[in-house]
Amino acid sequence: MKAVRSPQRSASKSETRSKPAGYSDRPFAANLADSPDFGFPSRGLVASAFSTNAWSITMITVIEGVDRDRHPALIEAMFRMRAAVFAERLEWDVSVTNGLEIDRFDAEDPLYLISVDERTAALQGAVRLLPTTGPNMLRDVFPALVPGGAPESPLIWESSRFAINPEAFETADRGRANHAVNRITVELLCGIVEVCHRAGIEHVVSVFDARMARIFRSIDCAFEIIGTPTRIGKTMTYAGVFDMSDEMRERLGRAGQLHHPVLAAGTSLRPVDAPPV
Repeated sequence: MKAVRSPQRSASKSETRSKPAGYSDRPFAANLADSPDFGFPSRGLVASAFSTNAWSITMITVIEGVDRDRHPALIEAMFRMRAAVFAERLEWDVSVTNGLEIDRFDAEDPLYLISVDERTAALQGAVRLLPTTGPNMLRDVFPALVPGGAPESPLIWESSRFAINPEAFETADRGRANHAVNRITVELLCGIVEVCHRAGIEHVVSVFDARMARIFRSIDCAFEIIGTPTRIGKTMTYAGVFDMSDEMRERLGRAGQLHHPVLAAGTSLRPVDAPPV
């Protein structure tokens, strides 16, 4: 079993490579942004700290891949949202069938974190987690980012397909839209940390671009670059490792005024080192 590589703050000269077939040159989570940060150029939305959002009460629902059939409506809504975000808004080279964006990693028993409005049950956003001991995007799609090999350990998982529902900012009120996107983003990040605490996962790795790096820094979501930052298509792309510590959760909680757990009540996760049931 390979241990996580020592993070590097500087890297060798970047390379320019063709983007892998079927995947976007902006591989990490859609921040729904065509502008440098969160929003549209016409709206000028930016990442920032913010106060408690009294008009949007959300929670994170955690669904294991094997339990997808128990949540058909929510899972379908997530795949439709991913199509709207990645294919329609960001114009990534992804496969959409019958309005659903599903890739081969969705067949690898991932863990989905889905943000849901508690009052309306409307989907707000989602992210996917996969163990690095099996197929994952960093190892199998973006190996150029980690020429020494991708991290592989039951205690290190990968996040991908992080997206915010476009309807979260379809409002004429710029401040209200910015507030909603910011809160959902930080809530999902808090949810990742809480899931990792419950499951005994110590680190999360992800592939992201310069836009997301700015967003992470703006909300004090610390990361360290591993491997070699590489230009894929038109985008400088990074692999980063995030420490799933109590300190990380505290920093995100301060950024989003989310000091209480964001996971839905009753969420139960088996520790990664526990034997299968």
